[in-house]
Amino acid sequence: MARHLVDHRLPFFAPVAAVVALNAARRERGVNAVRLLLGVVVGILAADAAVAVLHHGYGALAAATFVAMLVALAVGR
Repeated sequence: MARHLVDHRLPFFAPVAAVVALNAARRERGVNAVRLLLGVVVGILAADAAVAVLHHGYGALAAATFVAMLVALAVGR
């Protein structure tokens, strides 16, 4: 779907996301898919904010990872 709908030449995330979402009991698959989607959204937002503030480099990568993990911990509780 990633290749045909949005013309992505090397769709790598889509099959990994499918495996993660389906790697659970039948009643938990939808919840896993939603968690994965929310994790991706939080990661993208954290990365965009880190790049906007710190520009590029290892500092931005570390800050984005730290913020995304803090959000995941806060939501997980």
